[in-house]
Amino acid sequence: MLPLPIKMIPRLCLLALALSSVGPLGAAELPVELRYPMQTDSVILTGLEGSSLVFRPKGADFGGRAYLDFSTLEKERVMLNFLLSDKFYEGLKKLKNGQPLQALPLIEPEARPMLNYIELSHLPGNYVSTVRAYFEALRGTGNWKRLTALIAALPMREVPPPLLDEIGQTTLSLHRAQAATDLEKIHRTLLAMDPAGPAQLEVLLSLGDSWREVGEYQKAFDLYHKVSKEKSAHQVIANLWAAYCGFYLEDSKSLQSILQDLPKIQINEAYFSLRELIDARWKLRQAEYPPAMRAAARGKTYAAVTDPWYPELLHTLALLYEKMEMPDAATLAHREVSIMFPASQWASKSLEIIHHQNNKTP
Repeated sequence: MLPLPIKMIPRLCLLALALSSVGPLGAAELPVELRYPMQTDSVILTGLEGSSLVFRPKGADFGGRAYLDFSTLEKERVMLNFLLSDKFYEGLKKLKNGQPLQALPLIEPEARPMLNYIELSHLPGNYVSTVRAYFEALRGTGNWKRLTALIAALPMREVPPPLLDEIGQTTLSLHRAQAATDLEKIHRTLLAMDPAGPAQLEVLLSLGDSWREVGEYQKAFDLYHKVSKEKSAHQVIANLWAAYCGFYLEDSKSLQSILQDLPKIQINEAYFSLRELIDARWKLRQAEYPPAMRAAARGKTYAAVTDPWYPELLHTLALLYEKMEMPDAATLAHREVSIMFPASQWASKSLEIIHHQNNKTP
């Protein structure tokens, strides 16, 4: 074997390596193009070994292999493009035209073998876009079992954020399709992964938001809790949303334990108003209405109207006005929610309360 820690070797050197042989590496051989700033080489990728790509010259295989380290590729700013056929691109057109059934048999033969090279997804090139198209085609045809098996077999730590987001979208599709078993398998796979960095954590946090918005608080809690365990810029907000979801999942004793571990947030810091909403909800549950009102009022004062929790702050204030026997203020607050955020669930809840009050017998 001849390891080659050098810039991409010219074609003549590749041919000279034909006498150096290695055993099979198990992955499919795929034609690729390595684009350096000043030259381009077309070779056959035969596998990965340690931190190196293994490749051979195009044409007949005489057993020779060349090695190129990942760090060398990054240092030399190499773009790695898998060479795809006209049939693949025809499949892409069909996929964009809303014909996933016709697209899948054209896309799959070339995209599926690329999953053996997930480590290459971090290099610039067409890896991510190709695999995303494959996942999209599988989703579009409802091939849940096959798609779930492919995702569960991936080394999740190596999955780049764009593909991780695609996997998250797959779980939401499985939810809509009521494919509970496959959904649970991928959800557990995501929870078991060891995030490599802030970008992956951000994707998991965003997926948690999606589950919370559709009322799947257990799945949202699972993801928030996972993100909250990692030191990152997302740790505080993940902690807060995990606590928020706890109102829908935990008994009072367990929820109190979660709330006691929440970080203190100052008025001038991000997420202060969400922290106050959580405090207000807890005190409302405990029938501690005056301190709950103070927390909700502080939250409203320092919240932005665009904060996703703002409608709930208004609704919570309305509930507290009712508990403190201030019916006129409660009605005004309920109306404020319904006028400002007519499409929100909190507007629906406030309108229901107003309707109930209007229909009360004098």
